[in-house]
Amino acid sequence: MPQYPLQHEYRRSDTPLALHPGMSLLKSSAGLGWKTVYAEVTDEMPHQATYKRTRDLWFVVPLRPLKITLHNNFRRQHGLLRPDSIVVTGPKEILQVELANATRVLHVFIRAEVFEEVASSPVYPGERLRLPLISMFGLQDRGLSLMLRSIKRAMDHSGSVAAMKTEHLARAIAFHTLELRDAWRGQVGSARRMQAFDPVIAHLRANLSAPLRVEELAAIAGLGRSAFIRQFRATLGQTPHQYVMLERVTKACELLRSQASTLSDIAHECGFSDHAHMCASFKSLMGITPSSYRDERR
Repeated sequence: MPQYPLQHEYRRSDTPLALHPGMSLLKSSAGLGWKTVYAEVTDEMPHQATYKRTRDLWFVVPLRPLKITLHNNFRRQHGLLRPDSIVVTGPKEILQVELANATRVLHVFIRAEVFEEVASSPVYPGERLRLPLISMFGLQDRGLSLMLRSIKRAMDHSGSVAAMKTEHLARAIAFHTLELRDAWRGQVGSARRMQAFDPVIAHLRANLSAPLRVEELAAIAGLGRSAFIRQFRATLGQTPHQYVMLERVTKACELLRSQASTLSDIAHECGFSDHAHMCASFKSLMGITPSSYRDERR
C-alpha cells in the first residue's frame, strides 16, 4: 500500500488537460476510483495549446502517427512520432503544443508521490535520488509502452481489481523510469533529427497532388536513393510512401472539415489515385471512413 495520503480520486481537474474544439474524449479513468493514476484516450485535430505546469509525471503515447512540435523549458522539439513512441513531461514544466495532424492519443498521469516512494526504497543509492526526473521526446521503450497500454486496457474495467492493477502498474512504471532514466539521457530520439529533412517535407507538402518520386526527394536531401530511404525511415519511423500517405490524409481531414467538395474532388486534390484509394488510406490511418469523419464534424 502507498506510504503517502491520497484523499480523493485522481481527476482530470488535477491535470493540465482541458478539452478544446477538435478534441474528443473517447474514454477516461474518471469514476473508477484510481488515486495514483489518471488516464484518458482522445481523438485530436490539429491545434495549438498551452498547458500549465503539472506536479506529476505526464506520459503521452500516440496510438496513431503524430506530427507535433513541443516548446518546454526553452527547448523546441518537433517530429513525426510513430505509434507507441512516448513523450514524457516532468513536473513543473509549462508546455506549448502544436499538433499538425489528426490523431489518437493516450494520456497517462502518475502522481509524483509514487516516484518519491519508489525512489526512497533501499534499492537506489542516495546520489540517484538527487537527479531530477527528466522529460523525453520520442522515447522508444517497449517495456514502458506496454505498461502504459496496460493502463489503457484497465480503463475498460471497474472495481477493486482494476484499481489495484493500476496501483501496481504505477509503481512498476516508477521503478522502470528511475532505473532507465540515465540510459534515456543518452538516447537520441529519431524525431530530434527530423530537422535535416525539413526541405524534403516542405517539398512533399507543396506537391501532394503529384506522384511520389523518391529519386527527386533524395536529390533534395543530397543523398542517393538507398541512403535516403534508409535515413528517412530511421529518422521519421516511416518510409517516404507511408509519410506521404499521412500527409495526404491530413490534408483530406482539413478539406473534409472546411469544404463541401465531393470525396472524388478531395481525393484528386490530395494526390490519391481515386476515391477508393483515399477511403482505404483514410480508414487505415483514422479508423473511420472519410464520409463518417465529415458527418461527425458537422
